[in-house]
Amino acid sequence: MKKFFTVLLLMAVFIISCDKNRSDENEIYFGSWKLSQTLISDGSSSPNWQNVSNGYTVILNSDYKFTTSQFSDCISGNYNISNNIITFNYSCGNTTIPNKFKIVSSSNSELVLSNINCDEECKDKYTKQ
Repeated sequence: MKKFFTVLLLMAVFIISCDKNRSDENEIYFGSWKLSQTLISDGSSSPNWQNVSNGYTVILNSDYKFTTSQFSDCISGNYNISNNIITFNYSCGNTTIPNKFKIVSSSNSELVLSNINCDEECKDKYTKQ
């Protein structure tokens, strides 16, 4: 009987320790991001990245709430990430306005998003602050 309780105790400790070490798969996106470059194509074959001076900031919190300095109204809301799509749901009074982006690439220091509603190639590059 002592062996049974010992094994049970060890299993419980193992499960608890594994749970504490498990991290959110979207953790790489959490933090403050600043728009640094934009790529807008006019249909030509070689669009170029353009530097953005005084780019706006987006803060992605681990509770899936965000704030941004992009607009003077609708500066916060909730976001979700699924299948390489990030959806920002702006809270604007009694209205929620969704805005979807494809996550083109990401690292600990850089995030590239493409607006799903853009007809030409449109990408924004953000750097981690």
